[in-house]
Amino acid sequence: MQHNIQLQSKQLYLCLGHSERTGATRLFLIATSECAFLLWKIRCERLLDDNKETRNITPAPQEVRNRLIATLNERLECDRIRTSWKRYQSKALPGKLVLRTWSGTLLNEMSLPEDWLEANGVLVGIANCPPRGNTALDRSGIG
Repeated sequence: MQHNIQLQSKQLYLCLGHSERTGATRLFLIATSECAFLLWKIRCERLLDDNKETRNITPAPQEVRNRLIATLNERLECDRIRTSWKRYQSKALPGKLVLRTWSGTLLNEMSLPEDWLEANGVLVGIANCPPRGNTALDRSGIG
């Protein structure tokens, strides 16, 4: 199922007139598949919750935003780890691919060392920006 979502997302991306860029396309596919999976999980939690008081309560937009950012940060960390040639050898992700995928989305990207993929103790993440303006009228984020 995830493969179908990724394939359809890539076709949609290309149909909208975008040229295929490896990093941007990969980020688009990661984000769309993670969003779809998160929406499915939230729906299941809402409908199948054992607590009758909290069942059928829609989560707040900020909660959904925070969960999505946490999911994308986990995916970023997995990508960073999977670049290790020592651990994964021929199955390791190329570092340039990971850099192209996540460039422009990182928190304090300009202050990161050049080798942040391999540096120990470097905190890399996606910024958790507060929603702009009135959240009831704001359409810039999830919610």
